[in-house]
Amino acid sequence: MTHGGNLRQLARLAGCAPHDILDFSANMNPLGPPEWLRRIVGRHVSDLVHYPDPDCTELTAAAAAHYGVDASEVVCGNGSSDILALLPRVCGHTRAIIPQPGYAEYARACCLAGLTVLEPIATAKTDFLPDLNELDQLLQDGPALVLLASPANPAGGCLDAARLRDLARRHSTATLVLDEAFADFVPHLDRLTTDRPPSVVTLLSLTKFHCLPGLRLGLALAEAEMAARIREHLPPWSVNTLAQAVGARALADADYRQRSQTATATLREKLSTALSALPG
Repeated sequence: MTHGGNLRQLARLAGCAPHDILDFSANMNPLGPPEWLRRIVGRHVSDLVHYPDPDCTELTAAAAAHYGVDASEVVCGNGSSDILALLPRVCGHTRAIIPQPGYAEYARACCLAGLTVLEPIATAKTDFLPDLNELDQLLQDGPALVLLASPANPAGGCLDAARLRDLARRHSTATLVLDEAFADFVPHLDRLTTDRPPSVVTLLSLTKFHCLPGLRLGLALAEAEMAARIREHLPPWSVNTLAQAVGARALADADYRQRSQTATATLREKLSTALSALPG
C-alpha cells in the first residue's frame, strides 16, 4: 500500500488529464490556499537567486512562537514525511510498533531503516483507533519506536492526549511519535505540541491545512537533543525559500485557521447527515 495523491499516474491509467480527476485520496482544506499565497510567493521570487536559509531562521522563530516552545525544539523539513523517514534511523531502537490501520509511510520508513515492525490491529471496539492498553502491554517487552496519529489516518478519531502523555512518561525509554498532520482542523484539541514528555516527537504538516501539498513543508517538535540529531541527518537546504516564507506567514494567520475550522465542521456535519440518509 502507498499514499494517495498521484494524479499523474491515475490520469495515465484512466486516459484523461490530471485536472479531470476529482481526488479523494488526499485530505486537503476545502477552502483552498490562503488568499495571500500569490503575494507572498511573488515577494520572494527574487530571493531564489540565493540558496535558502539552511537554518530556517524565520520559520523556526514563527513555529516556536506559535506552538510555545523553544526554537531548539523545532525541526523544519521538506514535508513531515522527510522528517518521518529519518526518525527510525536516529531513535536508536531496533523495533517499531505501528497500530493498523495507519499511514503506509510509517511502516515503510521503519522497514527501510531495518527495524522489526509489529502491527497490532485496531478493531471496531476502539473505533479502529489504537488500543492504548495494548500498547502499554507491548511496551512491557522493551523500548520501541511507536508511531501514532491524532487525528488518526484513516480512522479519523482523536487520541486521548492525557493518556498518551502518561504512556510516554511510564515508558520513557521508548520513543513515541505522534503525527498531528490533521490536528489544525480540530478546534480546542488537546495536542502534544505542549506539555510534551521528553520521549515524544510531534510531527506537523503546514501544507494539508493550508491546501499546499505541492509546496512541501513540515515540522517536528522534539526535546532539544533529539531535534538536533534529526537536523544532523537532514540534507542541507532541505526547505526551499518559498516554503519558508509561506510557512512563517501561515503560522501567523489566525483568521484563516478560524474560518477553516468553522467550514470543516459544517461540511463534516452535512456529509455525515447525507451518509446517514443512505439506505442499508
